[in-house]
Amino acid sequence: RGQTGADYIRYNVQGKDAPLPVQLKENVPQRFVVGGGAAPDSTLVRPEKAELWIGIDFLGDRDILSVTMNGSVLIVPTNDGRVVLSVLGERIEVPAGDGILGFPVQATFDEEFQGIRIAVPPEILKQHRNELEIVVTQRSPGLKQNLRVNRLELDLVF
Repeated sequence: RGQTGADYIRYNVQGKDAPLPVQLKENVPQRFVVGGGAAPDSTLVRPEKAELWIGIDFLGDRDILSVTMNGSVLIVPTNDGRVVLSVLGERIEVPAGDGILGFPVQATFDEEFQGIRIAVPPEILKQHRNELEIVVTQRSPGLKQNLRVNRLELDLVF
């Protein structure tokens, strides 16, 4: 399991009931609830920009995904028919002597991961409860392993 405290960041930012990792089977919808979003009936605190980050394993070169949030279809980025993977997240720098409770005594935490970056129109977001559905509509031939979602994040810029 690694050194004491190595997983503190992950456990502090995920809900305790996170259903991850989860397998995605072809043509079987998988539903998630993602937190974040705007305050009800408010345009003052609506995010300027929103992105859905999906950490995914075993992605094939001809896989096709359908992603919807709150009933709106989201565009999965592709290049020549292949789903585009990006480096998501960032390295967290903790200044020396900050004394953040629960963090190991190192100054840098690598929270980067490979995944799919999907633009989300901020106007479709709901406060605290955004319904996400992912469907593998086509799986690359010859692959025996199911796709696996290992991380979901809604990145909001206000």
